[in-house]
Amino acid sequence: MAYSIGLGGLVRENIAAGGWNIAWGDLINEFDLLELIISVPTGTTLGWVEDQVKAQIGKFGQSFKDISPEVVKQAALYLKNLLQNNRSGQTEISGLGVKAGFATYNRWFDFGIGRTKLGNNHQPYIGVRVVKPLPLVGTIIPKPPVVTPPAVAGGLDPHSWYKLWNEGRLKNEAGNPMALDVMNDGNQQRDGKIQMATAGDFSGQYWQFRPSKIIPGTYNICCMWLGTSMALDVYGNDKTLPHLAVTGAFSGQQWHVESLAGGYSTLTNEYSSTLILATDVDGTGIYMKDPPVSAASHWVLQKVRPITENGFGG
Repeated sequence: MAYSIGLGGLVRENIAAGGWNIAWGDLINEFDLLELIISVPTGTTLGWVEDQVKAQIGKFGQSFKDISPEVVKQAALYLKNLLQNNRSGQTEISGLGVKAGFATYNRWFDFGIGRTKLGNNHQPYIGVRVVKPLPLVGTIIPKPPVVTPPAVAGGLDPHSWYKLWNEGRLKNEAGNPMALDVMNDGNQQRDGKIQMATAGDFSGQYWQFRPSKIIPGTYNICCMWLGTSMALDVYGNDKTLPHLAVTGAFSGQQWHVESLAGGYSTLTNEYSSTLILATDVDGTGIYMKDPPVSAASHWVLQKVRPITENGFGG
């Protein structure tokens, strides 16, 4: 039996690609990230940025003593603000590229005949690269972007209930519209299977999009019936099958909502990568499927009413 981290080296290579000098923080788990615990020593960021600039500006025939110190100061401040606000971001300040974020490593527990998905690990990082000659001493430097807490992606309101319909509104044999629902099979508190069911005033058809505290811009999706203790996820051993699972800091519960023309949206999650939430053409099954998108993977997220029930705040 063994633990394994999937493609960790490739993740780090991709982050450093393009001439970035990267400083890595300590490896942390998803619960540390949930509590905004970071481990890049931001108190030493200015000195580290200075060292990276000194190492890189020679390719443009410059000397560190001749460049504007304001460029370096602004770069260091931008990086510190990103990490202290639990943000990923990248910008260029007068030729000095800077970025910060959290690398995500998928983990599994191998037990001989199979493996089980574990919570991900994360590693904070900051990066610097010089992309063109830097301004000289005395040059007025534009201010870098202000780092603010993440906005709610897609304009979804975490204080309202939504119903989810397919493009064209799937209908059952009786001609009644169908909406995303939770199966009432007696096991829903442990494994909430989802389905397209005849639309009605049912608590399993009311969905809340809660902004994720782990990955800015993503959502944790729960329903009125099962509450916030269960969230939309995929199985660890089959990232193509969505279901509701006990809420936790898992990549399959971090959902991206991409707006399309005509008021439609597509839904993807961190664990399933590029696979998108879709139904069969007749609505009998719901899966994570390969693009290209189709009507079966175009969703209408219809805001129904404000959430007045207890337990859905925070």
